[in-house]
Amino acid sequence: MIAAILAIGLAAALWASPAPAQIPPSPTETAGYRGLQAAAHAGDVAAIERLAAAGAPMDERDGQGRTALHIAAHARQREAMRALVRLGADPRWRSAAMRRRSPAPMPAPP
Repeated sequence: MIAAILAIGLAAALWASPAPAQIPPSPTETAGYRGLQAAAHAGDVAAIERLAAAGAPMDERDGQGRTALHIAAHARQREAMRALVRLGADPRWRSAAMRRRSPAPMPAPP
């Protein structure tokens, strides 16, 4: 009985906690960003365009599951967000944790 109550409590806590991609990157994490992630955080649209033209993966994730689009959103870099989507970043992408919590299945990216 106690084990069942603890399991329910743990499941509720996990369900209520934010997915890693929804948590803003720490200053330590942002200091470690390179390439597209660094450009997204800085809002450097020219660098984003250069990196995309060179074949940078648009939906590469950091250690917490954030894409460059998530990073730009957390940094409030609207022009960078627009550039990322225009260049192929998937705005529908969610972390694996969010997909597990979602009652409706996410459509596969095109």
